[in-house]
Amino acid sequence: MEEDVNIRDAREFDACAIAGLLEELGYPNTPEFVIRKLELLGDDDNPVFVAEAGGEIVGFVSLHIMPVFHEEPLYCRITAVAVTETYRRRGVGRRLMEHAEAVALAAACGRIELTSNERRTWAHVFYETLGYEGTSRKFVKTL
Repeated sequence: MEEDVNIRDAREFDACAIAGLLEELGYPNTPEFVIRKLELLGDDDNPVFVAEAGGEIVGFVSLHIMPVFHEEPLYCRITAVAVTETYRRRGVGRRLMEHAEAVALAAACGRIELTSNERRTWAHVFYETLGYEGTSRKFVKTL
C-alpha cells in the first residue's frame, strides 16, 4: 500500500520523533542530541529530511554531500535512514530514498552510497530493489 507522504527539511521541533527513529535503529539518543546534530549538519551539504504521514513523522534520511580525493564528481553518502515499524512496507522508505537521490543529482553527485549493518538483511533486500549494489566491505576501528 502506497502511503500519502510529505518529505521536507527536518526542523528542531522534529527532534523527539527523529530521536525515536534513531532508537528503533539501535542508536538511542535524546531530542537534545538530535537538535545539536541538526544545528551542526543541517545545511546544503548535510541535509536531513523527514517523512510525514498521517500528521506524524514516520521516517527520516540524513545525507552528506562531499568531494572525494580519488574521483572528480561529488559523492552523496546516506548516513542514516529509518522508517518507523508501523509504516514500513508502505512506500515511505522508497519515497525517502527517491528524495535523497534527487537531492544528490541536483548537487551534481556522481555516486550515492550507504552502509547497512550485516544483520539488517531485510534492509539489504530493500536497497537492492532500489538498484543499490553491495560493492565493498567496511572496516571499522573504534578509537
